Amino acid sequence: MDDDETLIVAGLHIDRHLLDVQPVRRCDIASCLGACCSNGVLLVTEQKSKILQHAHLIKPCLPADRQDEGLWFEGYPREEPGFPSGPYDATSTFPKIDAPQDRACIFLLPDARCALQKAAITNGLPQWTLKPFYCAIYPLILEQGCLKLDDENPLYQEDACRRCAASTSEPLYVVMKSEFTYVLGESGYLQLSQADHSYHARHG
Repeated sequence: MDDDETLIVAGLHIDRHLLDVQPVRRCDIASCLGACCSNGVLLVTEQKSKILQHAHLIKPCLPADRQDEGLWFEGYPREEPGFPSGPYDATSTFPKIDAPQDRACIFLLPDARCALQKAAITNGLPQWTLKPFYCAIYPLILEQGCLKLDDENPLYQEDACRRCAASTSEPLYVVMKSEFTYVLGESGYLQLSQADHSYHARHG
């Protein structure tokens, strides 16, 4: 679509560059070592409550020194205009010398996978049931009602997704179909795909 065209899917504005080919591929945990989990993540209190409600599933997936749920969050519910989903908190971090900023999310496992995702899968739940929203969709970000690529984030530029970038002829929304579907729903993803195909049919 042209720069001045606005695409709205599932009530969200879609950054037109998400329809472009980007030097991004699916996660290669062995290469990036979970770099995007450096410094933890913000999450709304509803997501925090869900994690605590499932603590009995999560604890067995964590090292013994991180199984106390009292250590899992910073404990500062707050509100700010830039975080419209409501009051939020943040996951705690622990020292990790091979992380980009020497700290990592408390739920990051020694094999660089997420304890929340592991707990969900192990117990037959959808993989992102317990995972904070912004972790599940990274490197996408939802900002002021617009879905876009978080390509200004130093973790993206230097330490995570671009480190294991690969040549591809597929647009980002195809490479990251699972994440886009998680945000937009099945019907929203289909609408996005149709809009892209319509644009290329008009412009060759």
